[in-house]
Amino acid sequence: MLSLKNLFYDFVRAFYAPKTLYQEMHDGRSTPSWLCVLVYCLIYLIGCLWLYANNFTPFVKPWITLAPNIYYLAEAFYLTPLIFLMWIQGAGTIHVLSKFFQGKGRFDTILKMTGYSIWAPWYPLIIVDTIHATPDWLYNIILIFCAIGNGVKSLFLTVNQTICQE
Repeated sequence: MLSLKNLFYDFVRAFYAPKTLYQEMHDGRSTPSWLCVLVYCLIYLIGCLWLYANNFTPFVKPWITLAPNIYYLAEAFYLTPLIFLMWIQGAGTIHVLSKFFQGKGRFDTILKMTGYSIWAPWYPLIIVDTIHATPDWLYNIILIFCAIGNGVKSLFLTVNQTICQE
């Protein structure tokens, strides 16, 4: 349970106090950044299985050639290992480049740091991907509410600006 508490605390700090978080990691503080990557993977895994179960086909041309009706099922199997390999490769590339420029960082520290610095900013993209997978009727309702909200906001700002000028 402590690990999940630290994950949430460190995840939030990756956005508002990254310098402090990374300094603490550099100084040896243990942090479960791998859970940040795993949760990201699990969210996308559930999304892929949901898309497959609801007979969705890819919205754009896939980078691998598969039958459209099984694409999301296949993606559910390769997504998690692919993301973890990309994380390790990215941290390795940063480590090698830092050594080239006389850096003194250790690979395990860089791996912990990139668990937050690379993957935490990608979490908002889950919202965008969810919108793409939303049924049309729900998407249209949300779009209408957004349009009404923007209209009310514009009307309020116009009235407020007019009152302030008088």
